[in-house]
Amino acid sequence: MTTMAYSELRQVVDADRSHASPGLRFGLYYDGWSSADFMPVKTGKREALQKVCTLQAAHNGLIHSLIERQRGIAELIQSRIAWRGKMFSLGPFVTGLGLEHPLENGFSFLSPYGVPYLPGSAVKGVVRRAAEELALFEPDPGGWSVIRVWWLFGFDENSAFFKKEENGTPDVIAQELSRWRRAYDAAISTCDSAEIEAIIRLLPDSKDRDEWQGRGLEFLRELPDKRELRRKLHLMGSLRFWDVYPEIAGGKLRVDIMNPHFNHYYQGDRPPGDWGSPNPIFFLTIPAGSSFQFVVERAEAAGMPPSIHDFISAGIEQAMQF
Repeated sequence: MTTMAYSELRQVVDADRSHASPGLRFGLYYDGWSSADFMPVKTGKREALQKVCTLQAAHNGLIHSLIERQRGIAELIQSRIAWRGKMFSLGPFVTGLGLEHPLENGFSFLSPYGVPYLPGSAVKGVVRRAAEELALFEPDPGGWSVIRVWWLFGFDENSAFFKKEENGTPDVIAQELSRWRRAYDAAISTCDSAEIEAIIRLLPDSKDRDEWQGRGLEFLRELPDKRELRRKLHLMGSLRFWDVYPEIAGGKLRVDIMNPHFNHYYQGDRPPGDWGSPNPIFFLTIPAGSSFQFVVERAEAAGMPPSIHDFISAGIEQAMQF
């Protein structure tokens, strides 16, 4: 049955694919299947990926059109744009490695166009983490505080400083959780009292609001140990990060490689060392020198800092250092 299905599929994918998008060639038209049993091939992976890399003029033109469309929309709603900026990558960049693929290394392509992109949700997650690190660990937080992270990115009851050590938690993870909790306990005393009160007013139950009104610092101290209280806070945040469409340097993607030598350590019981047999892992990247246009939109929300451009700039600068 599998052989019959594969035979029928080959009649489709064996057609001329030269004008297919890279996303289509990476997915449906991926050239790394065995013709005998429709299983991923164990050799020739690099060659299969190299067939994905080329972008036709139409695909590069589509990326440019998407960027221009975003620019036009941003200018129409300029009063709601909190931050805009263009950046260039200094090294190869990859997005979507965790997505499913026969190589076990995915890549983010925009459906249905099949061109590379960076989801706005991914950008938001990276910048949020950078903002939390600024608020908790940096001598100069760039205007960030825990409360401002919540106002702009939303409240997350599972943030690192809320997590607790459980039975069997490795020591290194337990130490990291403890580090985040200590930083949170130290940082909340610097939060703006008016912003804390605005958070308390979001509690849906009037009894809770009355209980914590005027006790903002105590409220923040109790949150890590009271999960039921954390679950009452519903704040989605006031920032919206737009999808990012990279203008690809040279007009084509690149194949990169990881070459770990530690299989005997990861999959066995021997100590790590560079004497192990290499295991080349190939994956797609966006080449160095590609440009990325970032747009951050804001909604008006009570309690939000009056000027957030500098906060976002500091968060993005921190995020881009990694």
